[in-house]
Amino acid sequence: MEVYNVLTPIGTLAYRGEALVRGDVVSVPVRNSVVTGVVVGKAGWEGEAREVYRKLDIRIPEEILDLVDVLPPYYLTPPERFLPLILPPSLQKRAEICYRRVSKNPPKLTRMDHIDLWGYLSRCRTLKSIKRRFGKDYRRLLKRWAERGHVKVKERYHVPRPGKIRALEYADGYTLPEKPTPEQERVLYHIGGAIRAGKYRSFLLWGETGSGKTFVYIKAAEEAVKNGKSVLVLVPEILLSYHLARAFYEAFGDKFAVFHSGITAVQRANVWFAARKGDVRVVMAVKSGVFVPLKSLGLVIVDEEHEGSFKEQDRPPLFNARDVAVLRAYRSGAVALLGSATPSLESYHNVVVRKYVLLRLRERIYPSGNARIEVVDMRGNPEPLSETFRDELTRTLREGKNAIVFLNRRGLLPYYYCEDCGNPIRCINCDTVLALHRDGRLKCHVCGYSTFPPATCPVCRGPNLRGSGTGTQKVEDILREEYGVPVARLDTDSVRRRRDVIKALEAFGKGEVRILVGTKMVVKGLDFRNVGFVGVLNADSFLSRPADFRAEEKTYQTLMQVVGRIRTGGVAVIQTRMPYHRVIKAITKGSPERIYDEMYASRRNLALPPFRRMAIFEVRTKDEGAWRKNEEVLADFVNGYEGEATLWGPYYPSISRLRGWYRVRVTVLSDSPVRIREVAEEIFRLPLSGQRIWDVDPYDVD
Repeated sequence: MEVYNVLTPIGTLAYRGEALVRGDVVSVPVRNSVVTGVVVGKAGWEGEAREVYRKLDIRIPEEILDLVDVLPPYYLTPPERFLPLILPPSLQKRAEICYRRVSKNPPKLTRMDHIDLWGYLSRCRTLKSIKRRFGKDYRRLLKRWAERGHVKVKERYHVPRPGKIRALEYADGYTLPEKPTPEQERVLYHIGGAIRAGKYRSFLLWGETGSGKTFVYIKAAEEAVKNGKSVLVLVPEILLSYHLARAFYEAFGDKFAVFHSGITAVQRANVWFAARKGDVRVVMAVKSGVFVPLKSLGLVIVDEEHEGSFKEQDRPPLFNARDVAVLRAYRSGAVALLGSATPSLESYHNVVVRKYVLLRLRERIYPSGNARIEVVDMRGNPEPLSETFRDELTRTLREGKNAIVFLNRRGLLPYYYCEDCGNPIRCINCDTVLALHRDGRLKCHVCGYSTFPPATCPVCRGPNLRGSGTGTQKVEDILREEYGVPVARLDTDSVRRRRDVIKALEAFGKGEVRILVGTKMVVKGLDFRNVGFVGVLNADSFLSRPADFRAEEKTYQTLMQVVGRIRTGGVAVIQTRMPYHRVIKAITKGSPERIYDEMYASRRNLALPPFRRMAIFEVRTKDEGAWRKNEEVLADFVNGYEGEATLWGPYYPSISRLRGWYRVRVTVLSDSPVRIREVAEEIFRLPLSGQRIWDVDPYDVD
């Protein structure tokens, strides 16, 4: 027996086994349990080692194992954190056995029923359909034919497709144009040439909303499949990209599948195995799907590449699926196509330094669908809705069109406080102010804690407690009362299950709901043709986050997404107390290149990403005393640091206590990932208490 290194949930351990190769999935003993691991190579170990229990009939392809070699040192995360991402979601697989005749090697056919069966096997037929038509007595015959090479036996996996998980049905549906526009033709010429060349190349498709990016995606995917390649399509959220999923399904049929958390683990495993075998050639997935082992990967598409949803922010490894997708394309010799109407400054920078090739789609397919934009100065106006907002919404509803209202605050009254001393009522688990909801409870929008309002202030014991501000629930009530039309709300309070989202959007698409109110859920990728009004309340809420160096970029992207929901003409009303801000002006003037140049120059002047690498180190503990001690240790380290990187901190994040964890951070900036790793190695040796987490290339930094 030889000794092998096996990647397990607790690290890479040595085990003895026979005839194992890199990538084999095995069952191994760890302490008093049996776990699933992956063989990563032979071990230079000559001491005692436990034996592998069992080799499973699964092998992780080399291109995925290469990612596990590269990503952990970059994201400063142990390799075992990536193990659940590269393994199939379930070791169970539900495959049907199919039989198909080998025409060049027919058996001797002397019976009429055998002749009929031979003819029936001209296509791949499942054992179930054969039994239904010919009876179960033919299993022995099929086995004999298979042993003699007269028929081929194949496993076919049941994979979920949009047709099986029907989400939304828009009245007008999605139809692919018969021919491309001149701009689309030029773009496809470059992408198609790169696919046929079979070499890595990255493109940034900067296309205005409604300019036909979906058409480009599908035609590029068709070119890849025609050349024997597979396609990975990453989207921020499957449900809110349903029109895109349906368009791909109509184009590729049984060669297409979806991969996301809304389907069962066994269904995801079936997609995993079908993609591994090459039965499925096009997979649409969310961020975790970037590790699906597609056979002969030739094209990676990342739709809405600027979205923060691609960055894992909840639990390590905190990877960015967009960046991993580009890396995977590079290591597979595939083409990477990143699309957005509002690209990230990181991708914009990669165009400037010639890592990406810029492809522009400036013209909307339906030019008459451009929205008229009205900016309303709300300084000195305490009302949630302006006169302009009300007038334009009234006119839109009279014309028979629908409306979308966007507000980035949940609840009825988002701020609950004591009028006597000004003290806000805070969450017991987090350093956040509780919001009053329609059900009369105060709720934390971070950890979910809820309670009834106290009778007196916990600080001064005063009885005068009240809520202020405007949340989605309050806006919903105002609109329903003033306009007398059906109103639906779309936020995480109103929808607990995927089906709730589906029902709300279906009703809106059919016109049963006339006004849709919500948070960012209402602006992500929704494609309704009958929207004639979008309203934005408190448009500068993102700009008021000074700790977030991406505040301007995020605001511009969000507002452009909101305005882009109007496809067939209408008006967008943006209410703000900062009408003079350059981002607001850029929205109204329609000058994307100019605002990008200005934001890019600001980042360069401040030496912030994408001009330097950033990583945030956070140590968290549930003991307040240890928290203070951690801060002291980090302060001593930062003050004594003499290396080449720039260190900020230690400091508390905007929510210093999160779900009971006390947090303190240090930010590291450097021109090189190597310098950041050197700092990480020094911090690793510090006597800190609690969980240590590194967030490399963070998306949210406040």
